[in-house]
Amino acid sequence: LAAAKGVLARDARLRAESLRGDQPWTAGWAVGGTSAPPPTLGGRTALVLGYGAVGGRVAKALQGLGMHVLACRRSAARPHFDGVATVHPSADLDALLRRAFVLVVCLPGTADTEALVGARQLALLPVGALLVNVGRGSVVEEAPLYAALRDGQLGGAGLDVWYNYPMLKGQGLGNEGCGPSSVGCPFHELPNVVMSPHCGQLSDSKARDRVAELVGMLEEGARCGEIPNRYDVERGY
Repeated sequence: LAAAKGVLARDARLRAESLRGDQPWTAGWAVGGTSAPPPTLGGRTALVLGYGAVGGRVAKALQGLGMHVLACRRSAARPHFDGVATVHPSADLDALLRRAFVLVVCLPGTADTEALVGARQLALLPVGALLVNVGRGSVVEEAPLYAALRDGQLGGAGLDVWYNYPMLKGQGLGNEGCGPSSVGCPFHELPNVVMSPHCGQLSDSKARDRVAELVGMLEEGARCGEIPNRYDVERGY
Protein backbone atom coordinates (compact mmCIF):
# COMPACT_ATOMS: atom_id res chain seq x y z
CA LEU A 1 0.00 0.00 0.00
CA ALA A 2 2.83 2.40 0.80
CA ALA A 3 4.41 1.75 -2.61
CA ALA A 4 1.10 2.09 -4.45
CA LYS A 5 0.18 5.36 -2.78
CA GLY A 6 3.65 6.93 -2.86
CA VAL A 7 3.51 7.37 0.90
CA LEU A 8 7.24 7.92 1.42
CA ALA A 9 7.50 10.79 -1.06
CA ARG A 10 4.36 12.44 0.31
CA ASP A 11 5.59 11.95 3.86
CA ALA A 12 8.92 13.61 3.02
CA ARG A 13 7.20 16.54 1.31
CA LEU A 14 4.80 17.12 4.19
CA ARG A 15 7.65 16.99 6.71
CA ALA A 16 9.64 19.50 4.65
CA GLU A 17 6.69 21.86 4.34
CA SER A 18 5.97 21.54 8.06
CA LEU A 19 9.60 22.32 8.88
CA ARG A 20 9.59 25.49 6.76
CA GLY A 21 6.41 26.72 8.34
CA ASP A 22 6.20 29.74 6.05
CA GLN A 23 3.37 28.59 3.80
CA PRO A 24 0.32 26.32 3.89
CA TRP A 25 1.16 22.65 3.40
CA THR A 26 0.11 21.19 0.05
CA ALA A 27 1.61 17.69 0.01
CA GLY A 28 -0.83 15.41 -1.76
CA TRP A 29 -3.44 18.15 -2.17
CA ALA A 30 -2.03 20.40 -4.85
CA VAL A 31 -4.31 20.70 -7.89
CA GLY A 32 -2.72 20.38 -11.31
CA GLY A 33 0.56 18.93 -10.03
CA THR A 34 3.01 17.07 -12.25
CA SER A 35 2.75 13.72 -10.46
CA ALA A 36 0.05 11.27 -11.51
CA PRO A 37 -2.54 10.29 -8.91
CA PRO A 38 -1.84 6.96 -7.18
CA PRO A 39 -3.52 3.86 -8.61
CA THR A 40 -6.63 2.23 -7.22
CA LEU A 41 -5.96 -1.40 -6.31
CA GLY A 42 -9.56 -2.56 -6.05
CA GLY A 43 -10.69 -4.29 -9.23
CA ARG A 44 -7.15 -4.84 -10.48
CA THR A 45 -5.27 -8.15 -10.69
CA ALA A 46 -2.59 -9.34 -8.26
CA LEU A 47 -0.32 -12.33 -8.76
CA VAL A 48 1.09 -14.21 -5.76
CA LEU A 49 4.25 -16.03 -6.80
CA GLY A 50 4.69 -18.85 -4.29
CA TYR A 51 1.40 -20.02 -2.82
CA GLY A 52 2.41 -21.66 0.43
CA ALA A 53 1.57 -20.57 3.96
CA VAL A 54 2.87 -17.01 3.47
CA GLY A 55 1.45 -16.66 -0.03
CA GLY A 56 -1.93 -17.87 1.17
CA ARG A 57 -2.08 -15.20 3.86
CA VAL A 58 -1.00 -12.53 1.37
CA ALA A 59 -3.70 -13.66 -1.08
CA LYS A 60 -6.40 -13.21 1.55
CA ALA A 61 -5.18 -9.68 2.27
CA LEU A 62 -5.20 -8.84 -1.45
CA GLN A 63 -8.70 -10.26 -1.76
CA GLY A 64 -9.72 -8.02 1.12
CA LEU A 65 -8.53 -5.02 -0.90
CA GLY A 66 -10.96 -5.99 -3.65
CA MET A 67 -8.31 -7.34 -6.00
CA HIS A 68 -8.70 -10.29 -8.36
CA VAL A 69 -6.07 -12.71 -7.07
CA LEU A 70 -4.04 -15.13 -9.17
CA ALA A 71 -1.46 -17.49 -7.69
CA CYS A 72 1.36 -19.54 -9.12
CA ARG A 73 2.27 -22.82 -7.43
CA ARG A 74 4.47 -25.47 -8.92
CA SER A 75 2.46 -28.32 -7.39
CA ALA A 76 -0.74 -27.17 -9.12
CA ALA A 77 -1.68 -29.61 -11.87
CA ARG A 78 -4.15 -27.29 -13.56
CA PRO A 79 -5.84 -23.91 -12.90
CA HIS A 80 -8.45 -23.99 -10.17
CA PHE A 81 -10.17 -21.53 -7.84
CA ASP A 82 -9.79 -22.26 -4.12
CA GLY A 83 -12.13 -19.57 -2.81
CA VAL A 84 -9.43 -16.90 -2.59
CA ALA A 85 -7.21 -17.17 -5.66
CA THR A 86 -7.18 -18.82 -9.03
CA VAL A 87 -4.17 -21.11 -8.68
CA HIS A 88 -2.06 -21.90 -11.76
CA PRO A 89 0.92 -24.18 -12.40
CA SER A 90 4.37 -22.68 -12.90
CA ALA A 91 4.16 -23.20 -16.65
CA ASP A 92 1.57 -20.39 -16.81
CA LEU A 93 3.88 -17.77 -15.26
CA ASP A 94 4.51 -15.69 -18.40
CA ALA A 95 0.81 -15.41 -19.19
CA LEU A 96 0.02 -14.51 -15.57
CA LEU A 97 2.64 -11.75 -15.47
CA ARG A 98 0.99 -10.04 -18.43
CA ARG A 99 -2.23 -9.79 -16.39
CA ALA A 100 -0.77 -8.71 -13.04
CA PHE A 101 -0.79 -5.09 -11.90
CA VAL A 102 0.70 -6.24 -8.58
CA LEU A 103 3.29 -9.03 -8.28
CA VAL A 104 3.96 -10.33 -4.77
CA VAL A 105 6.95 -12.67 -4.47
CA CYS A 106 6.62 -15.16 -1.60
CA LEU A 107 9.05 -17.83 -2.79
CA PRO A 108 11.94 -19.29 -0.77
CA GLY A 109 15.49 -18.94 -2.01
CA THR A 110 16.50 -22.18 -3.72
CA ALA A 111 18.41 -23.26 -6.82
CA ASP A 112 15.09 -23.54 -8.65
CA THR A 113 13.88 -20.06 -7.72
CA GLU A 114 17.12 -18.12 -8.18
CA ALA A 115 16.69 -15.36 -10.80
CA LEU A 116 13.23 -16.71 -11.63
CA VAL A 117 12.15 -13.11 -12.26
CA GLY A 118 14.60 -11.30 -14.51
CA ALA A 119 14.53 -8.60 -17.16
CA ARG A 120 12.34 -10.64 -19.51
CA GLN A 121 9.74 -11.42 -16.85
CA LEU A 122 9.67 -7.84 -15.54
CA ALA A 123 9.05 -6.58 -19.09
CA LEU A 124 5.94 -8.77 -19.28
CA LEU A 125 4.28 -6.84 -16.44
CA PRO A 126 2.08 -3.89 -17.44
CA VAL A 127 3.84 -0.54 -17.40
CA GLY A 128 3.46 0.99 -13.95
CA ALA A 129 2.96 -2.34 -12.19
CA LEU A 130 3.99 -2.81 -8.57
CA LEU A 131 6.33 -5.48 -7.21
CA VAL A 132 6.52 -6.60 -3.60
CA ASN A 133 9.14 -9.10 -2.43
CA VAL A 134 8.68 -10.77 0.96
CA GLY A 135 10.26 -14.07 -0.12
CA ARG A 136 13.96 -13.92 -0.90
CA GLY A 137 15.98 -11.34 -2.80
CA SER A 138 17.60 -13.97 -5.00
CA VAL A 139 14.26 -14.75 -6.70
CA VAL A 140 14.29 -11.36 -8.49
CA GLU A 141 17.41 -10.32 -10.39
CA GLU A 142 18.76 -7.19 -8.77
CA ALA A 143 20.08 -5.07 -11.66
CA PRO A 144 17.02 -5.54 -13.91
CA LEU A 145 14.74 -4.75 -10.96
CA TYR A 146 16.61 -1.53 -10.24
CA ALA A 147 16.54 -0.53 -13.91
CA ALA A 148 12.80 -1.22 -14.22
CA LEU A 149 12.11 0.97 -11.18
CA ARG A 150 14.47 3.74 -12.27
CA ASP A 151 13.13 3.87 -15.83
CA GLY A 152 9.43 3.71 -14.96
CA GLN A 153 8.63 0.24 -16.28
CA LEU A 154 7.62 -0.53 -12.70
CA GLY A 155 5.59 2.05 -10.85
CA GLY A 156 6.94 1.09 -7.46
CA ALA A 157 8.20 -1.67 -5.21
CA GLY A 158 8.08 -2.78 -1.62
CA LEU A 159 11.24 -4.71 -0.73
CA ASP A 160 11.67 -6.49 2.60
CA VAL A 161 14.35 -8.95 1.42
CA TRP A 162 17.76 -8.16 -0.02
CA TYR A 163 20.90 -9.32 -1.78
CA ASN A 164 23.48 -8.68 0.93
CA TYR A 165 23.06 -8.99 4.68
CA PRO A 166 25.23 -7.75 7.52
CA MET A 167 27.39 -10.08 9.58
CA LEU A 168 25.39 -10.85 12.70
CA LYS A 169 27.26 -11.84 15.84
CA GLY A 170 27.01 -15.54 16.60
CA GLN A 171 25.39 -16.51 13.29
CA GLY A 172 28.36 -16.69 10.96
CA LEU A 173 26.28 -15.37 8.10
CA GLY A 174 26.37 -12.20 6.04
CA ASN A 175 29.07 -9.77 4.99
CA GLU A 176 30.83 -7.08 6.96
CA GLY A 177 30.50 -3.47 5.87
CA CYS A 178 28.03 -3.88 3.02
CA GLY A 179 24.71 -2.37 2.03
CA PRO A 180 21.65 -4.32 0.91
CA SER A 181 22.72 -4.33 -2.74
CA SER A 182 25.21 -6.89 -4.07
CA VAL A 183 26.10 -4.95 -7.23
CA GLY A 184 25.88 -1.36 -6.03
CA CYS A 185 22.32 -0.56 -7.12
CA PRO A 186 21.24 2.53 -5.13
CA PHE A 187 17.66 1.50 -4.35
CA HIS A 188 17.70 4.05 -1.52
CA GLU A 189 17.82 6.86 -4.09
CA LEU A 190 14.58 5.81 -5.79
CA PRO A 191 11.49 7.60 -4.47
CA ASN A 192 9.19 4.79 -5.66
CA VAL A 193 10.77 2.10 -3.48
CA VAL A 194 9.70 1.26 0.07
CA MET A 195 12.62 -0.43 1.85
CA SER A 196 12.45 -2.46 5.05
CA PRO A 197 15.25 -4.53 6.65
CA HIS A 198 13.76 -8.04 6.40
CA CYS A 199 11.38 -7.37 9.26
CA GLY A 200 8.04 -8.36 7.74
CA GLN A 201 7.82 -11.30 10.13
CA LEU A 202 8.25 -9.22 13.28
CA SER A 203 5.32 -8.82 15.65
CA ASP A 204 4.64 -8.67 19.37
CA SER A 205 3.19 -12.20 19.19
CA LYS A 206 6.04 -13.82 17.24
CA ALA A 207 7.55 -15.77 20.15
CA ARG A 208 4.14 -16.99 21.34
CA ASP A 209 3.12 -17.99 17.82
CA ARG A 210 6.34 -19.94 17.31
CA VAL A 211 5.84 -21.89 20.52
CA ALA A 212 2.21 -22.64 19.59
CA GLU A 213 3.30 -23.85 16.14
CA LEU A 214 5.98 -26.08 17.66
CA VAL A 215 3.52 -27.55 20.16
CA GLY A 216 1.06 -28.25 17.34
CA MET A 217 3.75 -30.00 15.29
CA LEU A 218 4.80 -32.19 18.22
CA GLU A 219 1.20 -33.09 18.98
CA GLU A 220 0.61 -33.99 15.34
CA GLY A 221 3.74 -36.14 15.38
CA ALA A 222 2.56 -37.93 18.51
CA ARG A 223 -0.82 -38.67 16.93
CA CYS A 224 0.29 -39.64 13.44
CA GLY A 225 3.91 -40.70 13.86
CA GLU A 226 5.22 -38.01 11.51
CA ILE A 227 5.92 -34.36 12.24
CA PRO A 228 4.41 -31.98 9.62
CA ASN A 229 6.28 -29.26 7.73
CA ARG A 230 9.24 -31.56 7.14
CA TYR A 231 12.21 -29.86 5.48
CA ASP A 232 12.84 -31.20 1.97
CA VAL A 233 16.62 -31.32 1.43
CA GLU A 234 16.34 -31.62 -2.33
CA ARG A 235 13.89 -28.71 -2.71
CA GLY A 236 15.70 -26.53 -0.19
CA TYR A 237 12.70 -25.63 1.96
